[in-house]
Amino acid sequence: MTKKVIETIISALVLGALTLVFNLFISYFFIEKGTVRIGEPVQIGQNQFQISISLVNTSNKNIDNLEIKLPLNVLTDDIFVSQPIIINKLNTNYGNHSGGVYQIPKIASHEKLTMIVSSPVRIESSQIVINNNGNNLEIEYLDKISSPFKKNIGLWIINALIFTVLFGLTSYIADNRRQKQHRELIESIEKSKKEIQDEKEWMSNRFDEYHNEKALLVEKTNRLEQQVQKIHDSHIKWKVIYQSKLRDYSKELNFWRDTIRKIVYKSSESKIESSDLINIVTKNLQTYHTKIDAEENFESLIIMSKIFTEES
Repeated sequence: MTKKVIETIISALVLGALTLVFNLFISYFFIEKGTVRIGEPVQIGQNQFQISISLVNTSNKNIDNLEIKLPLNVLTDDIFVSQPIIINKLNTNYGNHSGGVYQIPKIASHEKLTMIVSSPVRIESSQIVINNNGNNLEIEYLDKISSPFKKNIGLWIINALIFTVLFGLTSYIADNRRQKQHRELIESIEKSKKEIQDEKEWMSNRFDEYHNEKALLVEKTNRLEQQVQKIHDSHIKWKVIYQSKLRDYSKELNFWRDTIRKIVYKSSESKIESSDLINIVTKNLQTYHTKIDAEENFESLIIMSKIFTEES
């Protein structure tokens, strides 16, 4: 069940509850507490007429000080009531004609009584006036009975107006709430977009820094390689030079060895071999490197130098 459906159900329940509360409010303050029905006059004999007045209290409260105005004075003995009740005749004039006002001090809750008024002349129902003295009563004249539709149309209109107002109010509240949620959603999206944009910019800056650091490292590496290459070249050059000198020294040494060997061979009376004599000299002078084949080493260095020169 989606959130929108839940909100719709909640709004409908709130609307129904408010409608019920308002209807109860209207019923309490506007619905009649009772009904007074005035019948049509009936002739029961010569110069004898009767008219009925029914009083029904449908509420949980008493109806107090109900006044009934008749167009002529009638003795209280000529008013018959279906059950014992107090009826007081007030001293007053009824308009420009003599008449009587009769007061019922109290009609208990949910009580129903019928009054029969006897008179020597015909009293029309329209001549009877009811003064409810603040009691919310419905007055019905049986000779002018209206249809239930006309009777309830006012209440229906009130209910329709109340329902319209409540529906508009709940719709307005629900719409404001949806708009608020929509604004919060838009703000959340904008916040997320800004955070993503900030993260993107941060990553872009970090990438640029990394790229710059990489370029700097590559530059340093190239310079180091160049320095190492220069050192290597210098080493090769100095090695060639030293080997060249060593070759020259070796040639001279071999020459003097050979000369000494010849001299020793001719002048020596002993039978010492020349090679042994040379070994004795080498041992005493500690010049073992002079016995290395300098010529072969020098030729190897010459080849390496040419290769290195071609690669450079």
